[in-house]
Amino acid sequence: MSKQRFFEETRWPYNLQGQILIEPGSGSGRFTEIAASTGATLLSLDMSVAADVNFATNGHNENVLIVQGDITQMPFPYEYANRLFCFGVLQHTPDPRQAFLSLPRHLRPGGRLVADVYQKKFTNYVLGTKYWVRPLTRRVPPERLYRLVRRYVDLMWPTARVVRTIPRIGPTLNWRLLVADYSRELGKEGAIDDAVLKDWAYLDTFDMLSPQFDQPQTLGAVRRWCNEAGLNDVEVVVGYNGIEIHATTSQLGRS
Repeated sequence: MSKQRFFEETRWPYNLQGQILIEPGSGSGRFTEIAASTGATLLSLDMSVAADVNFATNGHNENVLIVQGDITQMPFPYEYANRLFCFGVLQHTPDPRQAFLSLPRHLRPGGRLVADVYQKKFTNYVLGTKYWVRPLTRRVPPERLYRLVRRYVDLMWPTARVVRTIPRIGPTLNWRLLVADYSRELGKEGAIDDAVLKDWAYLDTFDMLSPQFDQPQTLGAVRRWCNEAGLNDVEVVVGYNGIEIHATTSQLGRS
């Protein structure tokens, strides 16, 4: 799933030998592994201790550098990388616009940028039950919240198994019930492993309820960001994780 999303969302070739990639907000390295497989030199950054997990998993690769730092003050030179991708990050920053505007300056003239951000719309934002309970859950210490999430998923799992069998809307209903359900995605690959689904439910239900910041954006707002950044070849569309941004930096570089 990660490999499919990476290449379909970036639209990049499988071989990027000789190029430099920047990955702001790597988390524990879900996409670091895929990006490293292209042969490019990968500079991967995350602000949290997830950078340590990423290093444990991907730090052995000679073409990967993993650092801990702030997306708005990345310790990489300006006009340095050929490509930059930023997945699942912008909405979880204190100021998504500022975070986005900090990205292009690290790309060479004509460099390629791909990013995404949650889309702000009625069905996702107003009807998203995670936003109803988040004001409470984000105040709970993470260790305690994770324990509570595991208990909740254990309690709801028999119900979730039944709900997911409802044609077309079953998995979506489980997400609305605050049980992360990837059965639709795994179903595309063949047999569904219930133990794997449950492990993912623990992790992504926690991921839904724990962020301090979660700020979806509109298509119009994202297009304004791109215009403000002076980007070229801009394409802002609804995609994998909400709104996808595809663009290139100016061939003239920084003024």
